[in-house]
Amino acid sequence: MFILRIAFFIVLFLSVIFLPWFITLGLAIIATTLFSWFWEIVIIGILLGALYDFSKDSKLLFIFFIFGSAMVLFFEEYLKRLIQGKNIISYAIIAFSGGALLTLLWIIFKIAIYV
Repeated sequence: MFILRIAFFIVLFLSVIFLPWFITLGLAIIATTLFSWFWEIVIIGILLGALYDFSKDSKLLFIFFIFGSAMVLFFEEYLKRLIQGKNIISYAIIAFSGGALLTLLWIIFKIAIYV
């Protein structure tokens, strides 16, 4: 399982470079669902923030990526303990909830910037 976790981190690292940020964070949410305390999502958030913070329309985008990835990590770990299921439906609920949380944080971030 440890080798699979390292392989997934390498895939995430390469996706930071080659894929859009929302696909990378979607893969990171799936990894957080599958692995216990997947702290690598915060590293991916730092890399995404460093990469996209250099764009001209970024206002505190670096903070969003770090804060959003950390919130997804803690929220999904809380849901894992709350649901305590080991079937595909519980994993789907946890992944969907993490994606919904990240989407909600993105909407709040955009509203806070443009208001």
